[in-house]
Amino acid sequence: MTDRVNPVHISAVGVKNVRYFAAPKGREGGLPWVSVDDLFSALSMPRKVKLGFKSDLRNSADWKGVMVSVLTDEGRVDIFPNWAAGAFIGAAREHYHA
Repeated sequence: MTDRVNPVHISAVGVKNVRYFAAPKGREGGLPWVSVDDLFSALSMPRKVKLGFKSDLRNSADWKGVMVSVLTDEGRVDIFPNWAAGAFIGAAREHYHA
């Protein structure tokens, strides 16, 4: 986490803005990466759920390395690939019956 990056796109999800970033250096893929915290905020997820999910992304053998931190002008932002955001939204819908 050395180079500063800025979002390539910002889009409203519900009433919250979600920032999208280019894939970090050394990561493949042309799809955008998504701010984890922005997505949680847009989905009004409880803080406890957010902390548990982020812990799993950092520590689970299956998910380790999926989430990365980047430095922006506003500070550190945890991001994950578009496919992981889609999987999370699907799981949240199933869990919360949204």
